[in-house]
Formats: sequence, structure tokens, C-alpha cells
Amino acid sequence: MLDLHAHDEVIEIQAFSKGQSVLDLFYELDKPSAIQAIIGLQLAVPPAMTNTERWQVEAVLDLQAATIYRQDIELDGYAYRTLSGRLFSDDFELSPMQIKSSRSIYASSNSSTNDAELEQFQKWLSVVLENLINEASVGLPKRSVTDGA
Repeated sequence: MLDLHAHDEVIEIQAFSKGQSVLDLFYELDKPSAIQAIIGLQLAVPPAMTNTERWQVEAVLDLQAATIYRQDIELDGYAYRTLSGRLFSDDFELSPMQIKSSRSIYASSNSSTNDAELEQFQKWLSVVLENLINEASVGLPKRSVTDGA
């Protein structure tokens, strides 16, 4: 997040486990009195979803409110399209065929056009956050996706 009165300073990183919490933050920062702005979204993918021992962090290009098919059930939720082209919900990786309908809530400026400088920054930030998250998670008990990880 960025302080609107000191544009050269990133002042805060916030972490949320669900898309609704991100949407709530967007709502708060959309008020005329807001003094902070979001400069980007990153998605931390837990080890249970990466089939590795490490968290992976990816820049989010597009956040959508979506109707998602999961095991023949329709769910209302959020879909995150990442810089690598992967698609996630709050709790699992998606295929494009699982999205019945959606509307965009957030799109980075490079979601539909090429911006090499922004893409490099997003990749760099992903690596920094991934290292911090993995460092912090050493020694913590492993949780499966169904445990709410």
C-alpha cells in the first residue's frame, strides 16, 4: 500500500486469507477521505496447492467475483489470475472451464497490455515476499488445503 501524501514510500503490506477481505479493503480505500492506495496484489499459494514444501507467491493481474464450478456444485467466490497465467480461487487452483461467469474487481495496469518494467517489479516483489513467507513458516505445522490453509 502507498501513502497518498508521500508517493515514494510503500508504507504497509496487508495479508488476507479470503477475497472478501480484499474487497472490503478496496471499499475502504475508495472513500474520498482515504489516504492510502493499493499498488498491487500478490497471491501466496500454500505448499498443499503447489505440491512442494514451499509457499509460492505470484502477482495478481486480475481479481474477479466469480461463479465457480467445483465438483458439480456452483459456488460464488473470487478468482485470481496471476502473472504466470495460473487461475486460483480462495481455496484451490482453477481451470478456466470452472468459471461460469465473472466480473472484474481489480486489474493491474499490465493485465491486458505489456509493461516489461512493471512485470519485472512484480516478479521481484513476488520473490521477496515468497522468501519472507517461507522463512516465517519454518517449523510451523503443515496444513492441508481442506484445513483452511
